[in-house]
Amino acid sequence: MKNPICGPLEDVSPDQRSSTDPYLCYSGGTNFLGVDDVPPLCHYRETESEAYRFVWQSSFSGAALVHVARLDDSFRLYCRFLRHSRLYLEEPIVSSALSLDDWRKLQLALTMSDFWSLATNDRRMGFDGANLLIEGRRGVTYHAVDRWSPQGAVRDLGQTFFALAGSPFSEIELY
Repeated sequence: MKNPICGPLEDVSPDQRSSTDPYLCYSGGTNFLGVDDVPPLCHYRETESEAYRFVWQSSFSGAALVHVARLDDSFRLYCRFLRHSRLYLEEPIVSSALSLDDWRKLQLALTMSDFWSLATNDRRMGFDGANLLIEGRRGVTYHAVDRWSPQGAVRDLGQTFFALAGSPFSEIELY
């Protein structure tokens, strides 16, 4: 979906307008980790030519965010984990350089999942499990895939984000 001005709710697809997920609606407010410091992907257009974000929200294991970006000829990874406990301890955002090989692994996983052609939402829901949101932006082209406890290529794509982020993310079993 092209979203050149990336602003008001009228500029997003019907799926995004009707979503209750704050990462799809982008109408402001607080994101899933309870902080206001993770803006929508379009806010990075000036510095990141291409960006992908994986948001995982589990019924039992917590929540996590992995953001991977291309900055000219370099690549960067940002991640945050919210541990599911009585305290819901939020880890700080961790940032690290990403190698060209890791970037290529992500690009291969995006291709294998057919990410850019997947429907935004498959309307599957449940009480226990996990919600996965994968967003991508190349220039002004934006796409999001929102799934509840997916199998197959979407799950594998999410696992690729966690593998790139390393520990403790790489130990998380997606369900």
